[in-house]
Amino acid sequence: MTRLGSMDPAEQKHNFFFYGTLMVPAILERVLRHPTDHLTFEDAILPGFTRHCVKGQDYPAVTSVEQSHELMASTGPLDARDMDTRGTLVKGLSLKDIRPLDLFEDIEYTRVMTTVHVLGPSTVLQSQPKHWTGVSRSEEAWVYIWNESLSLLDPKIWSFEDFLRDKAHLWTGSETSEFFEDSAKYHNPNAAVQDSASEVIIAGQKVEGYPDFGHGMLKFWLFPRELTYLNNGSYGATPIPVIEATKRLHEQIEQFPDLFMRRSWLPLLNNSRSQVAKIINAKYDEVVIVKNTTMGISTVTDNIDWQDGDVIVIYDTTYGAMSQMMKCVCDRHPKVNLEIIKVTQPCSHASVVKQTEEVLAKYNEAVHQNPSDARAPKDKRQGQRVRLLLIDSIASNPGVVMPWEDVVGLCHKYGVLSLVDAAHSIGQQKLDVKRSDPDFLATNCHKWLMSHRGSAVFYVPLRNQHLIRSSNPTSAGYESRRFPTEGVNRPWEFAKQWEWNGTQDWAPLMSIAPAVEFRRSIGGEERIMEYNHSLAMEGGKRISKRWGTELMENEDPKDGVLTACMVNVALPDFPPAKSVEEEFELRKYFEQGLLDENVFAPPYLHAGKWWTRFSCQVWNELSDFDRTAEVFEKLCEGVRQGKHLDIHVAPTDTLHEVGDLASQADI
Repeated sequence: MTRLGSMDPAEQKHNFFFYGTLMVPAILERVLRHPTDHLTFEDAILPGFTRHCVKGQDYPAVTSVEQSHELMASTGPLDARDMDTRGTLVKGLSLKDIRPLDLFEDIEYTRVMTTVHVLGPSTVLQSQPKHWTGVSRSEEAWVYIWNESLSLLDPKIWSFEDFLRDKAHLWTGSETSEFFEDSAKYHNPNAAVQDSASEVIIAGQKVEGYPDFGHGMLKFWLFPRELTYLNNGSYGATPIPVIEATKRLHEQIEQFPDLFMRRSWLPLLNNSRSQVAKIINAKYDEVVIVKNTTMGISTVTDNIDWQDGDVIVIYDTTYGAMSQMMKCVCDRHPKVNLEIIKVTQPCSHASVVKQTEEVLAKYNEAVHQNPSDARAPKDKRQGQRVRLLLIDSIASNPGVVMPWEDVVGLCHKYGVLSLVDAAHSIGQQKLDVKRSDPDFLATNCHKWLMSHRGSAVFYVPLRNQHLIRSSNPTSAGYESRRFPTEGVNRPWEFAKQWEWNGTQDWAPLMSIAPAVEFRRSIGGEERIMEYNHSLAMEGGKRISKRWGTELMENEDPKDGVLTACMVNVALPDFPPAKSVEEEFELRKYFEQGLLDENVFAPPYLHAGKWWTRFSCQVWNELSDFDRTAEVFEKLCEGVRQGKHLDIHVAPTDTLHEVGDLASQADI
């Protein structure tokens, strides 16, 4: 088998060892969607693996001998003849053949490279001998190994002869078309051949003692088999173990609501606080659990005692809802103004920092104060000073890393309160709030940390807690200076206000702890982030090359790496929209087309150019980029033909009017 690098990927040939239904030529042809005349077939054995029946299915699975001993513990010892599996070594398969084979085998199996022993010369499948004639040589080949629970297997050894006699005819007829729909759907003989996804090494994909990352991880999520999902970044996706833990919390609540609400809730809530405080390197008393990042940021703007002449600084890439929130503050306080810094990506971190300092220096004098003190701006202009700066740690669209830590440093320098929208950070990039030292920070746990939505962390260092007098909404934990509670000598405490903000569904907030535990069980924070970042970098380069378009990344890492676990690629060229109304139609067309094809990666418009953002998570592989790219290519061609002007989409609560573009486009 030719290795990557020695020849063009389109010309490479691959070896596969089949041990079940695909040993029948007619079935193999049906999966591949082309004749097998050019392939060679050799009788071979897979040593150290046993072939079992899958319960309720016609097809088999192979497991290691050790697993087979475990499976057959109650039925008797494993026969020595079944400690190896006889099958067919098929040589000459192309890169285009791998995708339909992977889809046919589905997530129950993992494709691994292993050694098989060839028993005879090359021949056509029908001419293979029925009995072993001795090992002639060994070959490397891909094999599909069972990766689901052993409880789904029957200890019975699967028989190819029985399958040929009783079942094979069914698999070549219409009765079993469901098994071939995916491979037929994704087979495109005219598609450009990509570099072999199976040969690219993604950092962190394999770690001894933990499950391999990639499609094998899909068993931990509820995604339907036909879904290709590269949009974890918008809403997150909760793994099954966390869903089950959340269900148990709901059951605990409903079994005795008073017992839970009066006694049990607080230790569970505080456990979530403790877990996330460690992850972001905060003190326990500096973090509280809220429903989402928006709630945390709104709490800051609602508590600040705004003064005439205050200025709020944001960026034109600031998340839409946050931009609207800052405008709302200015509307409620007419003498508070808004300054928007324009940023066109890709650009260096240094350029963003430079633009930011120019704005801060325009309004404020540099101050020399103790970093532990609350910000005290000194205005350079008569009666105007920057009071608050809001920056994303990772912007939403474009989904790029911002130089937020450097900007926080500038805020210290100019006496400005720094408010960090870290909605995309926890679970995607390492957070150390003691090193970065923001004045306020909020981050969603349901996006990248895998908790149940909605749940988030709101961080306020001890030095600034006196500024946040009330939670959102104000709770029974609030204490008024003017109207203290009679008969109660209770000091005001920041965290105490967030313990009970009214009756609510506590389970999502408490799901943070099981989410952190699940992440530990699959390798921990560093491994997860390493894999997702590596996959994003490789996938982005792959699709940029495929489309011949721009990758949103700085060429020199010294200018700042823009990609964490989300990567942005410019879409193939199509005519620009002639109006805001047509832009709205374009957005609807892309969104509906992606949903109809069971894929999603959000398209968006930035600086006059259409891009898409791919969010990588542990269940993704490079082939997911290819599948999603195919759909975008089809949709872009549709735009060139004007099909977006004819689409009708029923109104939705998310995007239903032209006016929603500003606030909803960057979800």
